[in-house]
Amino acid sequence: MIIRIQCLLCAWRPNGGSLSPTEFTELLGFTSKVPMVGSGLPWQSARAVLCDLSYSAFRVSPEPSEAFEAALQQEFSAASKLLADIPEHISSSIAGHGIAMDVLLDLAIDQGQLDLNLPTLFLAQVARLKLRLRVLTND
Repeated sequence: MIIRIQCLLCAWRPNGGSLSPTEFTELLGFTSKVPMVGSGLPWQSARAVLCDLSYSAFRVSPEPSEAFEAALQQEFSAASKLLADIPEHISSSIAGHGIAMDVLLDLAIDQGQLDLNLPTLFLAQVARLKLRLRVLTND
């Protein structure tokens, strides 16, 4: 079971150079407010937070699992729209600046079980931008 999930659009300079969240935002051409994280220090990535949900926020719901799953699908729908707003040529342009990008799903799970349904529209946008999809769990 997923107890926390973050979906991040990550960018870094493979040569160890610095990349600030502000610079990454400008390269992406984001016009809407997207939470950005990163220190801008060498060897650190800049990350756009596409989704950040915790199961504990839904424990007061009559059906917490269903409420969490519905919220997760809404978050991935919003992430799909955000990725759809990035023109394909931007990925090439960013790579031309010596920057690598991928999408990271950072998951905290319990009971040694992972059950995650990724919407096809989200996967299509990841593929359209030619991004690698990484999954990281605590188990």
